[in-house]
Amino acid sequence: MLSQDDRRQLELIATHLRIEDPAFAQALSSGRPRRPLSDKRWPLVVAAVLAGLAEVAGVLAQSLSTVLLGALALIAALVLLRWQKRRSQGPKVRPSKRSPRPPFPDLPAV
Repeated sequence: MLSQDDRRQLELIATHLRIEDPAFAQALSSGRPRRPLSDKRWPLVVAAVLAGLAEVAGVLAQSLSTVLLGALALIAALVLLRWQKRRSQGPKVRPSKRSPRPPFPDLPAV
């Protein structure tokens, strides 16, 4: 069970969210939040699959240059995919050693 202060803070956060992004707040309240717009990893997945296919084709054709090129493209696609996934999750947040600040000082207290 949340304390009275926690409920008040949660209501302030909800109010701020409704002001900042009403469409997202509506999607959350309906139970179907939209995917983030910047979370488009499918081109990297396609590139990784194509690089893997180039690798297999190089092995089947016994072409060392195709194998090396496919391996390089596959590594690059996987590294970029991992970087994109980490970036879409947001930065790592460490707890501050300073005293806590109110979450939204510009909103009036309830």
